[in-house]
Amino acid sequence: MPETIEQMIAKFGGHTSPGSWFLAEESDIEKHEALFPYAHYLRQAWSELKLGGVLCVDGRPTVYLCASTRFSPQQKRQYHLYVWNQGLVPLLLFLTPDSVEAHSAVKKPERETPDQLFAAEPPSLIPVLSNVAV
Repeated sequence: MPETIEQMIAKFGGHTSPGSWFLAEESDIEKHEALFPYAHYLRQAWSELKLGGVLCVDGRPTVYLCASTRFSPQQKRQYHLYVWNQGLVPLLLFLTPDSVEAHSAVKKPERETPDQLFAAEPPSLIPVLSNVAV
């Protein structure tokens, strides 16, 4: 039986290293005093991107996890632009039932040309990692 997106998010969050936190819900922000300076930005991102979670390393938000059954290239570009403008996390992950895509949030978004509207992937893509059954 295939995993649901929620199960995949929980599995992702279960693999944090010591000293790291995975915020599975927006309300988890309040549980960590070190995140208070970032709380406004995290709430904004949760609302705008409908985050599946946030990985924090050494008390700092590091990865935004976006999860859905599918993301269009245009959605990925919009999310990347939002995260790049926010300037808070260096990595943006897109989790779908079939893949995990890592995108650099420090790579400056390129101006969208008519050709890019139909391009398969935005230039922020790092690798495409297929989900592997463990």
